[in-house]
Amino acid sequence: MNETVLQARNLVASFEGQPLFSPLSFNLERGESFVLKGPNGIGKTTLLRAVAGLPGAILQGQWQLAKGIFPLFWSAQPPLYDELSVWDNLIFLCKVYNAPLEDNLGLVGLAGLAKKPAGLLSTGQKRRLLLASLMLIQPNFVLCDEPTLGLDKSGLALCLEFFTKLRKQGTAFLIATHEEILWNWSSKQEELKPYIAGARPHSLPPWVL
Repeated sequence: MNETVLQARNLVASFEGQPLFSPLSFNLERGESFVLKGPNGIGKTTLLRAVAGLPGAILQGQWQLAKGIFPLFWSAQPPLYDELSVWDNLIFLCKVYNAPLEDNLGLVGLAGLAKKPAGLLSTGQKRRLLLASLMLIQPNFVLCDEPTLGLDKSGLALCLEFFTKLRKQGTAFLIATHEEILWNWSSKQEELKPYIAGARPHSLPPWVL
């Protein structure tokens, strides 16, 4: 689609003043997905949170979102209200993102659970509820932190199906994961390497202009 969503140059996340990974540069276009992987604690979540504009995330380097791009951050802990029902959570998320409300719970395997408090759902069921909301919201940019965590085999297949539909509609994805299936599904991949003091920034990947 050749419409840039995010441009990033020499990004380095840090914790307590200590750089965590080697400088990272990339471009992300509409309909593309970029998967990051690396060991625990290397700064994948920090990078996602900083790009999403969330507080407390320290990221050095330069990055710019295109005009009209509003990132949706999907955290490792599903951002749901435990005391609200499944249906009320869906209503709330649609209101927050000004999305049309539709009962698509059956599509994600949650038919019959509309009145159940979200706090009583399994981790995988919570992921399925987020998938239902994602299809209604249809954001133009999604940042995902371990989006398949807790999903069974059918849930993983459903996640890939929904993500693929959104990509075809122009949604861009920046994903941190250890899931090899997502790594292989993605259009771009990068394994973060530990920061080495004095090292030169990596040369730009061939798909960065």
